[in-house]
Amino acid sequence: MGALVALHAEATAMQRKTLYRLLYRYWTLGQIRNALLPNYENVGAPGKARVFAKRWMGMFVAPRREVRCAVETI
Repeated sequence: MGALVALHAEATAMQRKTLYRLLYRYWTLGQIRNALLPNYENVGAPGKARVFAKRWMGMFVAPRREVRCAVETI
């Protein structure tokens, strides 16, 4: 299957990664054409308007601290 995706990627000037993502979405959402349509309006709580902030949204990830371990020499 990888060879077919590579050939189609060259023919359509798309990245293989994009094609694999679209194929995965097509297969997981029922193998219908509408599975490829964007469905961003269905994200979030039903019936509530979504307000986008100008700051970064999502979980805050603290920077990692460097961990050092002492190694004894014999």
